[in-house]
Amino acid sequence: MIKTVTKAFVLCAGLWAMNASAQGTSQQDMFPVPEAIRHNVEFWKKIYTVYPTTSMVIHDMEDMSIIYEAVDFSKGSEANFTYRQQLQRANQVKEEYATLLRSWARGQLDTTSNNPRVKRVLELFGSHPDPARLVRAAESMRSQLGIQDRFRQGLQRSGLYRDAITLIFAAEGLPLELQMLPHVESSFNYKAYSKVGAAGMWQFMRSTGRLFMTINYDVDERLDPIRSTEAAAKLLKLNYSELGSWPLAITAYNHGLNSMKKAKALYGHDFDKMYREYRHRAFGFASKNFYAQFLAALEVAGNHMKYFGPLEFHKAEEFVELPLDHYVTVNRLLESFDLDLEYFSELNPGLRPPVMQSQRRIPKGYILRLPKSTG
Repeated sequence: MIKTVTKAFVLCAGLWAMNASAQGTSQQDMFPVPEAIRHNVEFWKKIYTVYPTTSMVIHDMEDMSIIYEAVDFSKGSEANFTYRQQLQRANQVKEEYATLLRSWARGQLDTTSNNPRVKRVLELFGSHPDPARLVRAAESMRSQLGIQDRFRQGLQRSGLYRDAITLIFAAEGLPLELQMLPHVESSFNYKAYSKVGAAGMWQFMRSTGRLFMTINYDVDERLDPIRSTEAAAKLLKLNYSELGSWPLAITAYNHGLNSMKKAKALYGHDFDKMYREYRHRAFGFASKNFYAQFLAALEVAGNHMKYFGPLEFHKAEEFVELPLDHYVTVNRLLESFDLDLEYFSELNPGLRPPVMQSQRRIPKGYILRLPKSTG
C-alpha cells in the first residue's frame, strides 16, 4: 500500500546486514532449526507448496513426517463442499485410519488386505510396530487444509507492503526475515479475521492490539497494514527483549509473552526440550508449531522461484498522509477531493463501517491517506 524509493529499501537492508555482521550473527544463528521440529518444518513446507486448498492432509501430530493421505476435494460433487463438509469427510477418513491402527495394536489387522489404507499404515509403521505407538497414533491424528494456492497469492500480495515493512522493521532494528510472518498469519490479507477474533495482516487479538494501536467504534488499526506492521514490530521487539532469542520471541507472538516467560523459566533457551516437555493448557498444536511455520515460510518465500516459478508481485500504491486537525465525514472528503469510496476505503482500511458510511465522523488526529495526486 506504500511505495518507497528503491534506494531507501536497499539502504535499510544494507543497514541491517551491516548490523548483523557486526554482531557476528547470521540467519542460521538467529533462526536455528531445532532438531525436535525438523519434520514439522518440512511438513509446513509441503502445506505451503504442494497441497492446494482443495486438499485436506491427514497427518500424525507426534511425528509430522507421517502423512496418511491428502483427501482431494477438487473433483465431482466434493468440489462443491463447504469447509465444514470437507472437515466432516476428513474426519471420516481419520476414523478409518484410527480403526485400522487400533485393530493392528490388538493384533487383529488383516495385513494381506488390498485395502489401500491398510497398505498405507503398513508402509508408514513397518511390519512389527510397537502396539503402544499404534494406539498413540490413532489418538493423535489431525487434518490440515493445504494452502499452496493461498500462499502463492500471499507472495504476490506481499509486494504491496514489502518496502513499508522493510523500512519499519529496519527502523526498529529488527531482522528483516520477520517480515515473512504474515505468510503464516494471513497470507498478507489485511481483511483476514480468525475464528477466535484475531484481525488483520498481523492477526492481532483486540486485547493485544490495544497495547499498540487504536481500536474503538470508529477505528480498528489492526486492519491497517501500515499501523499494524508498526505494532507488530513493537511487539516482536518487546518479546525479544524479554526472552532473548528469536525462536522464543516468535512463539510468544502466538502463545503470549507471559506464558513463554514461564516456559523459559523452566527450560531456558532449550527449544527442543521445551517443545517435547512443556505442558500448558494453551501450549497446543498451534503454539508448538508457530515457529516451525515461520521457518517454512522463510524458506519458501525466500526461494519462491524454486517452488512457484516466476511471480508477478502486486505493486504498491503511492499516497500522502495527512493528520486530521478536525472531525469530518467520509462523504465530505469524497466530495472535496473527488474520490471514489472503494479506493478511499482501500487506502484507509482502519476506518470502521459506520465511519465509511458517514454515520460517524473520522476522528480528529486520525492520519488520513489520500492519493498522491491529491497532494
